[in-house]
Amino acid sequence: MKVLILSGSDSKGGAAKVAFDLGRGLQDLGHQAELHCAEKHVDEPWIHQLPAALLGSRRIAREVVDRLGIPSTNYQATFPKSAGREFFERFDLIHLHDPPAFNLSHLAWLSAIRPVVWSLHNQAAFTGNCLFSYQCERWKENCGKCPEFGKFPLTWIVRDGSGLAIRLKRHSYAKAKIDVIAVSDWLYQKLPSSILQTQKHHLVNNSADTEAFRPIDQKQARKQMGVPPDAKVVIASLASNTLDKRKGTDAILSCLKSQRDLGGDWFLIPLGIGPDAGCLAKDLQGIPHLPPQHLDSDDALNTAFNAADVGWHPSLADNAPLSILEMMAAGLPVVASRVGGVPEMISNEVSGILIDPDSPEQLQKATHDLFSDDHRRLEMGKFARQRILEKFSRERFVESHITLFEGIISR
Repeated sequence: MKVLILSGSDSKGGAAKVAFDLGRGLQDLGHQAELHCAEKHVDEPWIHQLPAALLGSRRIAREVVDRLGIPSTNYQATFPKSAGREFFERFDLIHLHDPPAFNLSHLAWLSAIRPVVWSLHNQAAFTGNCLFSYQCERWKENCGKCPEFGKFPLTWIVRDGSGLAIRLKRHSYAKAKIDVIAVSDWLYQKLPSSILQTQKHHLVNNSADTEAFRPIDQKQARKQMGVPPDAKVVIASLASNTLDKRKGTDAILSCLKSQRDLGGDWFLIPLGIGPDAGCLAKDLQGIPHLPPQHLDSDDALNTAFNAADVGWHPSLADNAPLSILEMMAAGLPVVASRVGGVPEMISNEVSGILIDPDSPEQLQKATHDLFSDDHRRLEMGKFARQRILEKFSRERFVESHITLFEGIISR
């Protein structure tokens, strides 16, 4: 079996890591896989950067798309048709993750050449323009009057074109025949009510590499990271853009400042999301912490996780975040918001603690309880890793994709 994987990046972001891990897993089991992406960072022969000429856009079309406020359709893009039919005919199956500059009006053309599978890592495929709809359910009909319009990451859109965008997407999907993978049951349950309802739906959970992410000696990890040996340490991903509230940065900062005011400082390892992680320094003044940093390698991330006592993920909206799976695989109990597919990953009070979103008080109490009972905290970490081994292993993830792909190809 020869699979083409299309992704925006080969390593930056959760969707890119999922695409990379799948490609490597397919090859390890004797299949052929090529990952073609807009941004290449990993030097491996099976990964290819798509030429910029293929990912261009038509100027007039771009201006129309921008003025109508329908950027999520990518109707201005020339890809994938720009790659040509012969390029795609080299493969048995095409797997989309976070496809780069992908014109949705070309989807029917592409699915007529080879079977197309699309893994959804957020709601963007079936909403007007937003990545996550929060409490809004307009996507079940025609969107419009978008409550996220003007908010990050939609701040640059000059017009709320969500109603038109979702109608155009519905039209594109009606002409195409694809298979859709949801990476959480939370997302899977939304598909029958969405504009993707006529396509075939599948559930394949994300995974963590339990060899790369594993418990190691905490003293050595702290020494390597420069973390005080006796500190009570939490680790969390913080969005480097101050407008990005989704990952729960406000709750994290509020919790840490409240704990500082009580005279019981916790030490923070802040993992910056994006290359401008240094801009977080101002917000962290007065809080014991490492300099915000973006860690690229699994080895560096595993060391950081093992230097901590508790992981945090108090996001306002999410699907199936890899960071939670990787922290759990490293033996770390995670305090996370009960949003999206997160409750499917964490067994509450067993392998972690679930809290309400945007609740720094609950974040503080749950963390305080864990620091007050070392035995419970360490046992919870052991159960967290066991949970990954049993339900979210890399082997299970790859084998599930192979079974699905072979079934689709043989139709």
